[in-house]
Amino acid sequence: LLSPALALAACFVMAVLDASGAALGLSRAERTVMSTSQVVLNRAMGWGLGLGIETPAGTLWHWGDNGGWKNFVLIEPSDGSALLVFTNGSHGMNVAERFVAAATGRDHAAFQWL
Repeated sequence: LLSPALALAACFVMAVLDASGAALGLSRAERTVMSTSQVVLNRAMGWGLGLGIETPAGTLWHWGDNGGWKNFVLIEPSDGSALLVFTNGSHGMNVAERFVAAATGRDHAAFQWL
């Protein structure tokens, strides 16, 4: 059973994965800008419009921190997959980093930012 917050986040992630942009009410051009680095942080990471981007793979990510609640979303547009990790502990990002690495088989530059 999904919590309302997780269900809403899952719906948003599915909309982001819609390459046409229609689910978000965006044109293809706007969708492309959202998921393309607008600010380059270093050779491994940049920022699109509202989403972090691991380069060169184009993996999208976002995170949330509300005190004792930590959340992380990883989106792989290349294969249409995503991971959502919601925790209710102040060390939840440590759990998210380990979970994401185990699920994807690799470390992610996004956690260097967090």
